[in-house]
Amino acid sequence: MYDLRELVSVGRSAKVSRVIMESDTATNYSKELHDLMATPAVIRLAMQASAEAIDEFLPEGYISIGRQLEFEHTASTFLGVKVTVEATVIEVQPLYIVFDIRATDELGEIGFGRHRRSIANIESLLRRAKARKEQMLNSRA
Repeated sequence: MYDLRELVSVGRSAKVSRVIMESDTATNYSKELHDLMATPAVIRLAMQASAEAIDEFLPEGYISIGRQLEFEHTASTFLGVKVTVEATVIEVQPLYIVFDIRATDELGEIGFGRHRRSIANIESLLRRAKARKEQMLNSRA
């Protein structure tokens, strides 16, 4: 078994940047907001930055998975604008890590929050997912 406190330290961070494209906009949620970045697109960047901050330090065969996210999207960002999301480790427990999330665009802050990731053995995770899928398929029969 491993202890995350021996693998990842508080203060470790990663940044992810992206110029907002049409696929990042709120078009799927509201036709009126077709030029604005959708909240799920910011969250996707937050999760990506969090994983990039720690996954390279995990033992072979392990991966971090998102468990909890609390995010406040505070300002609108338009199509074509560059957004940067930074995830910084603020707490390391034996089985999970908590991140501070800060999102900005070219004008300043657009959101903030907290994200918790757990560590999972990839083979075990896939085995459990396959068992759930089989259970679902059997219940439909």
